[in-house]
Amino acid sequence: MDESTVDGEIETDQPVLVLGMHRSGTSSLTGLLEEAGLFLGDVKRQSAHNAKGSRESPAVWSVNDAMLREAGGSWRHPPAAPPVVTDHHVSSVIDLVSGFPDDRAWGVKDPRILLVLEVWRRALPAARLVTTVRHPAAVARSLAARNGMEFDEAISLWAHYNSVLLEACRRGRVPIVSFDDDPSRYIMAVRAMVTSLGLREPAGGFEFFDDGLRSRRSETSELPGDVRGLYAELLSLADDFSAVGPTS
Repeated sequence: MDESTVDGEIETDQPVLVLGMHRSGTSSLTGLLEEAGLFLGDVKRQSAHNAKGSRESPAVWSVNDAMLREAGGSWRHPPAAPPVVTDHHVSSVIDLVSGFPDDRAWGVKDPRILLVLEVWRRALPAARLVTTVRHPAAVARSLAARNGMEFDEAISLWAHYNSVLLEACRRGRVPIVSFDDDPSRYIMAVRAMVTSLGLREPAGGFEFFDDGLRSRRSETSELPGDVRGLYAELLSLADDFSAVGPTS
């Protein structure tokens, strides 16, 4: 049993942070974790570009956007350096999550967290990190449809977010799934993640995932070499997690 769980249940003082680049399957993963018992609070459950909702909180957006603005950036234009961690920033995050229940597992999802991750780590030092990766070109196509973003800008943004993600994975074992996997392998990996978090698969099985809402993996040949390498390394970590599953 993972040492962070007791009798198969996640410790309620160890929240879950769902990390990942925009349009990389974070909504799918978060919805599945919610089905497994993760409390999310007041989040978006419907939007024009996400049929099942982003599972993100506007209040979390506001706090993260404020930190990014102070650092001279935004979700689309990351600051040259991550925001300096201040007591004010840490207090803002602590205040933000103060209303979450203390008697059940809860979590937060917002891709922006990757850009201000050290603040969230300081505010929630016991937080568990989980994540998802998706092919850069598939993400770029999705960002073009949602935001009118040019391919090169989207690929550069993918690389920025996922470089931070890879560093977080290197600092400690972070369960990671690939949104490019076939449905059966993807759900198998999610099951392993659920187990690693001390959550429980719903009795009727997972229903949130809808394969019809995602596009398939793209060719890596259209990508710059460094981006191909970054994607390959993250995909390898996801493959390892799928093969090994949670550690005991």
